Amino acid sequence: MKESLKAEAVRILLLCAAVAAVFAPVVRHGYTIDDGFVYSDNHFIRNPGNVGFLFTRDYFRFSNEASYRPVCTLTYFADWLVWKGNPAGTHAGQLALYAAVVALVYALARRVTGSGWGSFAAALLFGVHPTHVEVASNIGFREDLLVPLFLLSAWLLYDSGRRSGGAARPAAALGCYALALLSKESAIVFPALWAAAEWASGRGSAGRFRERKAVAFAAGLALVSALFIALRFGWMQFPGEGSQPRLGGGLGGTLLGAVRIQGIYLLRMLLPLSLSPMYPPRLYAPAADAVFAVSLLAWASVGIAALAAARKAPVAAAAALWWVAAMAPVSNLYPLYNPMADRYLFLPGVGMALAVGAAFARPAGKRAAAVAATAAAAAAALLAARTASYLPVWRSNLTVWTRVAGEMPDNPTALANLAHALYERGDSVSALEKGEQAIAAAASGEWAFNPVPLRLTMGSAKFMMKDLDGAAAEYRKAESGLPCRFDIDFAVHRNTGLVLDEKGDLAGALAYYGKAAALDPFRAELWRKLSFCRLRMGDEQGARADWLKAVGLDPETPSFDEIVRLYRGQE
Repeated sequence: MKESLKAEAVRILLLCAAVAAVFAPVVRHGYTIDDGFVYSDNHFIRNPGNVGFLFTRDYFRFSNEASYRPVCTLTYFADWLVWKGNPAGTHAGQLALYAAVVALVYALARRVTGSGWGSFAAALLFGVHPTHVEVASNIGFREDLLVPLFLLSAWLLYDSGRRSGGAARPAAALGCYALALLSKESAIVFPALWAAAEWASGRGSAGRFRERKAVAFAAGLALVSALFIALRFGWMQFPGEGSQPRLGGGLGGTLLGAVRIQGIYLLRMLLPLSLSPMYPPRLYAPAADAVFAVSLLAWASVGIAALAAARKAPVAAAAALWWVAAMAPVSNLYPLYNPMADRYLFLPGVGMALAVGAAFARPAGKRAAAVAATAAAAAAALLAARTASYLPVWRSNLTVWTRVAGEMPDNPTALANLAHALYERGDSVSALEKGEQAIAAAASGEWAFNPVPLRLTMGSAKFMMKDLDGAAAEYRKAESGLPCRFDIDFAVHRNTGLVLDEKGDLAGALAYYGKAAALDPFRAELWRKLSFCRLRMGDEQGARADWLKAVGLDPETPSFDEIVRLYRGQE
């Protein structure tokens, strides 16, 4: 037993070391895509006293999330408490969570295949797979990492409790399922994943599902699922959710596009060459063409193979069921804002890992074992090399959007995001040039495009170039398109206030600062600006009240009396 435990520990340590070696560059990455508005520039998460808002409808107002995912947001609170926004520390924590998922994949495969070597190969290939770069390196996509973390823990807890007896571990498993649901709603597929893993670990015995413990746990799953659905789509449904148009405009088009997407996903897992932070709509266009036919054939083959293997190869059948079930939430039958993304493959990838574990579980003879080991090592090396070559794309917003704009040079959204990345780097001139290219591309009408974020970027670039009138004009254009997104709405109002403040229109600046504070009341610098406006307008009492709010948010803020003395000394 001691030797076995030691061997297990060695394998897990080797897996974690492999993950750390391949993904180590992420600790030098900055914040990309969604990281800014959900984490690094989200002042809501900087004060632990705001945790209570996670359990009210103000969650949507302050978290910048468009779905109820309080557990994920809670991890952002914890990260900020520890790292204070330091990207190296935050990415190191993300990588540690990723490594924990890889270790859990090993534990699951070990339990259902019974093979230490086969499970190690499965988890290794899963851990170094390039399609997981997105979820491993992007803080804003942490919910896609937390779901398998909690769901794998849930199944392992249940299985341990089933074998050892007692109700504590199955109850803890249900708790993990609830945490997964509150991380991201795609965890709702866990009952199917549980059934797949049970089928595999029971070697295809249907009688396993009739055991009292299994029936009780299934009832618990049903109860937790029902409570979550009532919470998520009742009390805590995001305002306006469901307004996203269907892929292809209707159910028929959605089915055509969904089949294409699923086939492309399968190809990405098997041959991960053409990866991108943003995929062009032509990939999932609702057309019954050759891509659709090949995708449909691939999915039919997976289904037929799963049915054929159900009895004789239960692990392979369970792997196929896991893949199909985990793919259901990203099928676009429920419209998704991003119809296609690599991070959607993280949970389904566990099913692929189970298939690998089954394939490498019991090689017949030493020669077969050597061939299997060589094949696994070669595959791991190739996947790790592809991951290493793809990681630099996610180094910063500039590298992300330079890549996307290079792939889609006529896409106004890609060009607009590249403009913002250039502005973030301090290159306002290039930002304006890319912004004009985005406007020209949008004029063609080929792409769906919201110009509000771009107008905000262009206004900010002009403001930095001291073109106050040009900045004001851009902000007016942005304001005409509000509401857009909470952080965008806030920035438009705040930046308009900055322009008016600079021009000496204190009343106008005060009004816009007030609009911004109503949207995001957690920014000390904004309350300081409000206070200075009131002070210059002669409203010392109002200025004091606003300054005290800034002090409450940032204890290092100097006292109001000190500020008044300095102000009067300058007059």
